[in-house]
Amino acid sequence: MRTWILGSRSDCDIVVDSPLVSGRHCRLSVGSRGFLIEDLGSTNGTFVNGSPIMSAVVKPTDTVLLSHSVPLPWPAELVRCVGIGRNSANGVVLEDPKVSGFHARLLLEPGSPPLIEDVGSANGTFLNSLDRRISGPTPFAETDRLFFGSFAMPASRLLARARGLRAGESSRTLVFRPIGSDSTAASTKRLSAWSLIPPLFSIALAVVVALAVGHPAEPTDPDAWTRLAQTLGAVTFALTMIALWLGCSIGLLLHHEGVRRRVGRSALVGSRLAILGSICALGSGLPLAILSWGTGLRGPAIELWGVLALTSIVGLVLGLGVSVLAPTKGIVGLLVSVSFLAMFGLGGWLVPVHEMHGPTRWFSSLSPSRWAFEALLIIESSEYHDPASPFVPAHDLAEAIFPVDSERMGPRADFIALVAMLIGVVGVIRFIRGEQEREVALRI
Repeated sequence: MRTWILGSRSDCDIVVDSPLVSGRHCRLSVGSRGFLIEDLGSTNGTFVNGSPIMSAVVKPTDTVLLSHSVPLPWPAELVRCVGIGRNSANGVVLEDPKVSGFHARLLLEPGSPPLIEDVGSANGTFLNSLDRRISGPTPFAETDRLFFGSFAMPASRLLARARGLRAGESSRTLVFRPIGSDSTAASTKRLSAWSLIPPLFSIALAVVVALAVGHPAEPTDPDAWTRLAQTLGAVTFALTMIALWLGCSIGLLLHHEGVRRRVGRSALVGSRLAILGSICALGSGLPLAILSWGTGLRGPAIELWGVLALTSIVGLVLGLGVSVLAPTKGIVGLLVSVSFLAMFGLGGWLVPVHEMHGPTRWFSSLSPSRWAFEALLIIESSEYHDPASPFVPAHDLAEAIFPVDSERMGPRADFIALVAMLIGVVGVIRFIRGEQEREVALRI
């Protein structure tokens, strides 16, 4: 009988590098009865198909976990379990938007035909045709053709590359791309081209707002000051929503272009976010320049642009979050529509924050549009406060929407709130994504 000791200690036959795994966690044996796994008094236990065990006969198609989340690494000379999907943690990575992060697993056992098993993918795994969907472990031959979603692959090619992996080897060099996506440079080039659309559309929106509002006349009476306050409110709120839309739409391009396959927990702190964040920051300056020229904004350009750039980056992270977490384009569209309606209604322009009641006011504090709008309006309105004018209002032009004695926080506090919101959204996305990957990985 051949046996292997599995654990985190370096003298184990199979070393499992995880803090959840005990030094000598379990023993795997192979004999006439098949595979026998025995827990060796581990701290966090051994589980087979979700049930804790002390000893059990298992087969490669069972879900065997050390602790609650570490898959059993089968000895390479007996059976290979190769994960297939878009996530880089898989043994074979398929870069296609129709492929789930953890899509399927390939089981290779000497003397037995290879098995393919779907592990709860969104678009299914198919054998030879799209009308033959599989679920449980299914044998196949090298002459067959496998479909992961609509991504087709000859079985011979998959087997050749999977068999070339050493036990536990990273799959970073075993990346399959759709036809026409032979290089990362080509993908980046397409993404860069698509990334020009949101800035161009934001320019068009700014032009429409500038033409609709026009250049307000200098106020000469109390009614004119009121009209000016309303105009500044409309213009600064339009800038707020344009910046949020710009960032969110650029983030959603990851879903449209299939780059969603590469966005995991590390992408939110990687170079791709930095590049797209730069596009957002630069793109948000163009609508500001247009509306400053078209409507006569007087506020310090650097301060206004800083708020808009940060607001656009918050929108970018929201778009990235939707593209990463939503399983289908329909859900993406629904989430984006609901989010923008909420940000539009809770921003403080339709209904001032101090006139909101109950939970609505609390939800308003969670909306980036509320903080960006306040910062922009206060920065801009401070340029119109002229004590020498006989018609000047008792307070600045932001008073009607953000009263000094109640809801107003000030531009610095607004900026801090946006930064905190950015960090919070990134944290929530990383946590949810990590939980999703952990739950799906249990099936691999």
